[in-house]
Amino acid sequence: MIQLMFGIIYLLLIQISYAKIHTNQWLVRLKQTDNNNNTTTNNNRDELIKSAKQIANELGFITINKHYYYNEPNEFIFTHLGLPSIHGTPNYVHNYRLNQHPFIEKAIQIEGFLRRKRGYRPLTKNNHNDNDDDNDINSNNLSNGRVLTENEEVLSELRSKTDPLFTKEWYLYNVGQADGVPGLDLNVLSAWSQNITGRGVITAIMDDGVDYLHPDIAENYAAEASY
Repeated sequence: MIQLMFGIIYLLLIQISYAKIHTNQWLVRLKQTDNNNNTTTNNNRDELIKSAKQIANELGFITINKHYYYNEPNEFIFTHLGLPSIHGTPNYVHNYRLNQHPFIEKAIQIEGFLRRKRGYRPLTKNNHNDNDDDNDINSNNLSNGRVLTENEEVLSELRSKTDPLFTKEWYLYNVGQADGVPGLDLNVLSAWSQNITGRGVITAIMDDGVDYLHPDIAENYAAEASY
């Protein structure tokens, strides 16, 4: 019974390790010596960089001196170009070699992130019945769109005059103009009718491919707040 429990635990640990993403980079902390103390002077950092490069070359790595993991002057990123940039299992051989080096205090293989495209809730074309959840998205419930308030009607007419593409911008006000479901939009007109325009609001967008040179973004893009 005990052996069975240990076997199950072992299999779970293997699955957990395989679920993580491991990169070909290690955060390496060099041991401090009397000559290389923990004071962040230029001379001290230069000496540590030379030592790191020598150790990395000895073990088949290259060093990255400037990186966002940097916390202490004796910390470096070691990259092994002979390994895949991402892998499902940790590299125990290089972990051992790095951590057994006499001048390395500690080495940790850096984990990565597995990105998956977000899904969506598909629209159903079934008629609403007693077994359906009231919160379910149903195309029949949205087929006629929604009735605009008086303020929203005024804004819609105004935008149509000032923005020649407004009638095509279904995400602002969806009446089915792009073969979509009427009413399935961002509800922007409702926000505008309450005088919520976004003026004075700073928004952070998590997007790897944002085009900061786009005419709609360029004037409001804050490079100092971006990474």
